[in-house]
Amino acid sequence: MRKGIFLDDERNVADVVWVSLWQDVDWTVVRTYDEFVDAVLDVVQSEEECVYSFDHDIQDFKEGHGRTVERTGHDCLKFMCEEYIAADLTLPPIMIHTRNPIGAENMQASYEHYRNYADQLITSN
Repeated sequence: MRKGIFLDDERNVADVVWVSLWQDVDWTVVRTYDEFVDAVLDVVQSEEECVYSFDHDIQDFKEGHGRTVERTGHDCLKFMCEEYIAADLTLPPIMIHTRNPIGAENMQASYEHYRNYADQLITSN
């Protein structure tokens, strides 16, 4: 069974019925940006196969430099892509289960951008 990271601040895998998530996956649910970062670093370090499913609006806020910054599923997706590329690993399959249509569109576009960039790195080496 494949490993999966499911990012959502409130829902569990079984709650997502509007998209068909992979069924042959042992999902680990993470609720925050920091939990997601830890999970990705573990996967990248072990180089094990993993799939990911993303919510966009994860209600994760960080205080810093006198202001509050929201961290979203989009930030998590970008972190994941950058870590895989830095480790010279193929980007993993993803699903986006967010109910935020603009967030989903932006996340999909970013993933495609990173995938194209990773493909260019492979062909230039």
